[in-house]
Amino acid sequence: MTPTQALGRAFRSVEPTGGFVPVTVEGALPDGLAGTLWRNGPGLFELFGRPYRHWFDADGAITALRIADGRAQVASAVVECPKLAEERAAGRPLYASGQTRTAWWRMVGGRGKAVRNINVLRWQGETFALAEGGLPIPIDEHLGSGAPRALVPDQPSFHAHSRVDPKSGALYGFGIEYGRVCHLSVYRLEPGGGARIARMPLPGPRVLVHDIAFAGDAVIVMVHPLDIRVVPLMLGLRSPLESLVWRPEQGTEVFVVPLAAPEATRRFTIPAFYSFHFGNAFADGDAYVVDLCRMPRLDLDAEFSLASMRRGEVPDMPPSRFTRVTLRGESAEVEELVGGERDFPVADARLAGRRHRYTWIIEDDAGINRLARFDHETGACVRAALGDGIHCGEVSVAPRGEAEDDVWIMAQVHDFEADRVGAVVLDGADPTRPPLARLWYPHHVPPALHGCFAPRG
Repeated sequence: MTPTQALGRAFRSVEPTGGFVPVTVEGALPDGLAGTLWRNGPGLFELFGRPYRHWFDADGAITALRIADGRAQVASAVVECPKLAEERAAGRPLYASGQTRTAWWRMVGGRGKAVRNINVLRWQGETFALAEGGLPIPIDEHLGSGAPRALVPDQPSFHAHSRVDPKSGALYGFGIEYGRVCHLSVYRLEPGGGARIARMPLPGPRVLVHDIAFAGDAVIVMVHPLDIRVVPLMLGLRSPLESLVWRPEQGTEVFVVPLAAPEATRRFTIPAFYSFHFGNAFADGDAYVVDLCRMPRLDLDAEFSLASMRRGEVPDMPPSRFTRVTLRGESAEVEELVGGERDFPVADARLAGRRHRYTWIIEDDAGINRLARFDHETGACVRAALGDGIHCGEVSVAPRGEAEDDVWIMAQVHDFEADRVGAVVLDGADPTRPPLARLWYPHHVPPALHGCFAPRG
């Protein structure tokens, strides 16, 4: 079996555990490491015999790995959004989801199922599952799903990525309000409550804004020219992903929202590209420096077909490069930091909005995701020693001491040869060492997208 065929085997539906169960630990969990590693991603790939067409269509699978006193337990469950609950009650599929269609009259008006299958938010002691739109779904301690809930008054949606200011503890997120004119809203959540701090009209029906950058004294949003064909979507003739169209001639619009005066938001257009994920951002004199993974274009309708991924076919996508974009005035200077296919950049959240040294990135190696650490001071990119056939997801950084590299690195992994799923704990100071601990789950979990580590206490 080739590595990519083994990867295809990983895309089978999650096996819910019905509660927390012990994991097998190889090595030793470090003293002082205690908390929960959360992950979310597409996890239920068929419903009542109907397979979903696209990876992003699938109902979410949330996994929680609890670590304490040198032991660990894990649980997995499907995130039950309201429309999935309706389908379960009806005993049949009812709604379109991403690229998966249903009867046209059920799709009129762009109706579909907003599956919460992208990220996990921990806020004020609560856990929420997030999607590319809609409101967060609270997840209880047993991984049960609650009713969608706004985190800010009059909030129509809250998207999958947000950033925390390590100095103030405020959380910055965003959402898109759909209508004749779409609007992008930026929200600030604080322990005492939250509010919309900016609301800007978008240049078109641009609905696929995925991430947000926090630069210390400003929030930066990049809105790429991926429009949705409104008429066929509203008439129920196309699913949401089939309705997307790339318009590079319109460029990428940049919003720089100063936190001290959001009403003074600057917006300007730079040459078109697409980016799913930011790493970190910071002010540098009169400029803002933003680290991201940059693609020349995006065609989601043609990429990440679930059937082709299950066959072990590597998606034929334009390359994603780890890139530094310096925004000066109304222009952008673009510097590719390291070659190769890269995504899921993660920096130590304690340095959010400040200059940092290390970024952890996932590199594609013929369909296998490898973990590497990029050093911004030396330009060196060191691959982590996870072993052959180990497919690695996005990492979480768990502080151990004060230094930037005095951390534990945690990630969900797949061992293709043994067909098993688990997590690893690495020493962030020396990723070339074998993992300190490998934790193998007794059940299957498909590859996840995003999550977080919530320290105990």
